[in-house]
Amino acid sequence: MPGVDVVSPTWLELMDISGNVKVKIDPGYITWARSRGYQIWALLANDFKNPEKTRQFLHDPNARDELIRQVLAVSALYGLDGINIDFENVYKADRDALSQFVRELTPFLHAQGLIVSMDVNIPEGSENWSQCYDHQALGRIVDYLVLMTYDQYYASGNKAGSVAEITWVEENALKVLEMVPRQKLLLGVPFYTRVWDDRDKHIGVIGMDRMQEILQEYPVHKVWDSQSGQYKITYEKDGSTRIFWMEDLQSMDLKSALVLKLDLAGIASWNRADGTEAVWPLLNRNLKLLQGYMQWSPIMEDAGPGEVRE
Repeated sequence: MPGVDVVSPTWLELMDISGNVKVKIDPGYITWARSRGYQIWALLANDFKNPEKTRQFLHDPNARDELIRQVLAVSALYGLDGINIDFENVYKADRDALSQFVRELTPFLHAQGLIVSMDVNIPEGSENWSQCYDHQALGRIVDYLVLMTYDQYYASGNKAGSVAEITWVEENALKVLEMVPRQKLLLGVPFYTRVWDDRDKHIGVIGMDRMQEILQEYPVHKVWDSQSGQYKITYEKDGSTRIFWMEDLQSMDLKSALVLKLDLAGIASWNRADGTEAVWPLLNRNLKLLQGYMQWSPIMEDAGPGEVRE
């Protein structure tokens, strides 16, 4: 995967309110990553479905100490390079407690030579998924914040739309840059999209490979949407109209160019399995080979107001 420096497998998870950690490390994966020169930042997650469990853990100093002890032991045993903290669906009322937990954990990880990153959502969103993060405080503590600029339109919403419009991504990155140094900010981008029907009902999630397959399997209407920086795809299936905003090389080119434009620390993607082999050379070009935004040019010309495949 050209351009990739770090892999972050989901290997550590808060198991209970006492701070015990469920460990899912794959030694074969470590061998694979090491043979390619990748750093391994194991992802440490809470239970996304249970904010009450997270609340009880965050407010128990003994539980926090126990989790720190176990994470340090696992990191040393497997020679990890870093930890990526991914706590989501946290009560807004626990915002300060979450920051305090990260404040306690990070110095121990640093003392063991580990790099510390944390995933955060955009500042202005729902209480449990966005407002639970003190971006400014967390930016002072960890080495990197990964801004998850995706799920702009989400499964439980009542309106169809892109997972990550380029205008929305840039707008939210700029908001976070008012609180976090640009050298600490990684731009999170999606390798997936959501499929909707023409009644704004969410159908499902598909990766980049499946998007390309749909273009070959169905007569599609393919229109360039300049606001999203994506092609809007419509087609008929099972008697209804299906719609999605496509993540492809052109959309990834525009999103990764924002890293150059805003002089960010880099990019992070969710997730590797949803990407295509062709996306890695593109990211390598934009993030490694180019010397700055002034050297960047789009890989394709704007397709104009509409393009139809039938």
